[in-house]
Amino acid sequence: MEKNFEWQNWKKFISKKFLPCPGISSWHQLKITQDSDFILVADHVGDAMREVRIMNESVLDDMPEIIIPEGLSHDCCKELEFLKSFIKDPHVNFIASNY
Repeated sequence: MEKNFEWQNWKKFISKKFLPCPGISSWHQLKITQDSDFILVADHVGDAMREVRIMNESVLDDMPEIIIPEGLSHDCCKELEFLKSFIKDPHVNFIASNY
């Protein structure tokens, strides 16, 4: 089967560099400065801004790992085969033919 694209684990890849931001939903102000591992945040407009570290020291020098999807189950393949009989040309080509 021809591959059109590969799924990549971006969440795992990005988590090497960026830290979680607990409390982000309560911030009313946010300032991002260039070339800094910190952002400035305030819980309310007019409050003093405080620094929150958002980046690790690590460097992203590789690529995200490829996610290999699991194949379709036997039951799912049977259901797709059944549904294929209701699809008319030219749309039948949108249903995978490898099951």
